[in-house]
Amino acid sequence: MSSNDDAKEINEEKIKSSSLVEIDNSIKASKQKLEEIKTNLKVVDMNIDKCTIKAPIDGIVDISTPIKIGDLVGEGQEVLNILPSESKYKIDLMILNKDIANIKKGTTIKYDFQSLPYKEYGYLDGRLENISVDSKVDSKSGVSFYTGEASIDSKPLYSHKGEKAQIKSGMVCTAKIITRKEKILYYLLEKINLRD
Repeated sequence: MSSNDDAKEINEEKIKSSSLVEIDNSIKASKQKLEEIKTNLKVVDMNIDKCTIKAPIDGIVDISTPIKIGDLVGEGQEVLNILPSESKYKIDLMILNKDIANIKKGTTIKYDFQSLPYKEYGYLDGRLENISVDSKVDSKSGVSFYTGEASIDSKPLYSHKGEKAQIKSGMVCTAKIITRKEKILYYLLEKINLRD
């Protein structure tokens, strides 16, 4: 073997070695880039999860604040309500301060809905489930009241003509709570101040 062949072989080895180092560096750079991309993907997935709205219940979405694409929604800002699809409703009550003394949890309630007059459809029954600990004052009227939450028997109502009606979320009603029972004669005598 001549020195020419040796030089050629050494040169080929240098080129191979140089190419292997370049390939090895390229692989390391690609692996590092892959790790960066995986990290960025995790961050993007976390941001997508933060932007996804999940409801704890099934129901119908009632949008209270219209939102357009690109609008910013602040944390805690209410943009919609979910009206439960299940047949159980709850009634939010305002109980006047003057009436609260004789009202207890578990008291029977009769509901009269404005859109379904009781003279035609009758009453729906329910029970008082919860009463607030302290009263609130309406800033507009200055009236003091307690808040309450009550259940309602969600059965269909029938008019005297036999027409079926169903209550819906958002309907306004008057709750009649029986706080005491007495004979009608005593009640009338009390109203005309003939009874103590």
